[in-house]
Amino acid sequence: PHPSPSKEQRQNSPVHEEDLLLCALSQFEKPYISRSLNRLFEAVNQLFLSSANGSLPSIDDMGNLVQTVTSELNAAGGNATLTSVVAKSVEKTIQLFNMKCEQMLVTGKESFQVCGPPNAAQIRNISTVNSLHAFNKTITDNILSLSSLPDAASAIIQRGLEGTVNQMTGTISLFNNGVLKALEQMIYSMHSEDFSGVLGGGASVLDEAEAGESPCSGYMREMQSFTARIHTQFYSRYHCKEAVLKQLEGIAVRVVELFVRHVCLVRPLEEAGKMRLTIDMAQLEMVLTPFVHKFSELGRPYKMLRCMKRLLFLAPEHLLSESIGVGVTLPTSCALNFLFSRAPSEMKSPHQVQKWSEEEYSEWMDRHPLEEDRLKFIKATLDTYSRRVKSSKGQLQLATVYSTMMKLVLKATET
Repeated sequence: PHPSPSKEQRQNSPVHEEDLLLCALSQFEKPYISRSLNRLFEAVNQLFLSSANGSLPSIDDMGNLVQTVTSELNAAGGNATLTSVVAKSVEKTIQLFNMKCEQMLVTGKESFQVCGPPNAAQIRNISTVNSLHAFNKTITDNILSLSSLPDAASAIIQRGLEGTVNQMTGTISLFNNGVLKALEQMIYSMHSEDFSGVLGGGASVLDEAEAGESPCSGYMREMQSFTARIHTQFYSRYHCKEAVLKQLEGIAVRVVELFVRHVCLVRPLEEAGKMRLTIDMAQLEMVLTPFVHKFSELGRPYKMLRCMKRLLFLAPEHLLSESIGVGVTLPTSCALNFLFSRAPSEMKSPHQVQKWSEEEYSEWMDRHPLEEDRLKFIKATLDTYSRRVKSSKGQLQLATVYSTMMKLVLKATET
């Protein structure tokens, strides 16, 4: 066995000498870090000297900041402990940059409008997001890529950049709320369309198609025009394409799910109306093309839409078949709401019983996302209808579809 190093050998080792040096210099650490942080903060403040005029830092300006950050990290001499301390100053510097960008944002009503091209406030917000994206990329490419940067220091700086990304996505989300609200209103207008046996003053869906007119519904044409314009005028201006696409996929998911929900609420619904809705479903893919790479990649919402398309022309009793996907691909509550359209007018839908509009019923469902709550609500409507029929003393008969609906309720609650 090798003899243990003597006390004298340990004291003369390079590691021990470095520890002694760090210990001796610890009393100067706070003043040094303070001056280092001041240099970093001053570099950020220099970037925003002209921000009062609405201008944002350029890529070259950010390059100067990166040089300052690199200089401060190199001054740590490769020591992991010192580098981590400096990295915390870099994190605070990133937070300052994020705060400066936040102060540049306009959050008034003018920043949410979606009726026309981008106004001055919206262009400023888009530019701010692009600056945050450029800053994040510059720090990632030039600082986090340094081979000499210890893992602990890298993690600290990455934590700061998470705030940068959150600032970017949060700003985009504020605008997206306006986009989604507009799309939701267009879907709600579905119920102003005529989905009964004859459309367009006697012209059928096929007649309109042969005449060269768009056979899809008016609300769907409006949606397609809107998404194409919004993408061209607004989303194409953002440089952070991946972050934007991720949020747009979220909008697409909501749009498909809401669309399916409201298709289930259409009433009255006859054969020509079903054909019209089938065309609308196919057109929805075109509507959302600017928002998603591939429509089928939406997953469950895409499968819901395909399932709903099959349901339109099936006899009610077929919905009980496992192969159709009710309760798996399509929520049972959606199928039940749809089956009310197969019932006579005296068998009112849940929202009609409550004297709600389709939009109000949809908002209720948003507040009650649990399928259990929705099924209870629909069953209460069915029970009320059943009691009314029984109390009519033979004047009313239970609708044929009632039996199928109760079986679906029972099947869903037993699962």
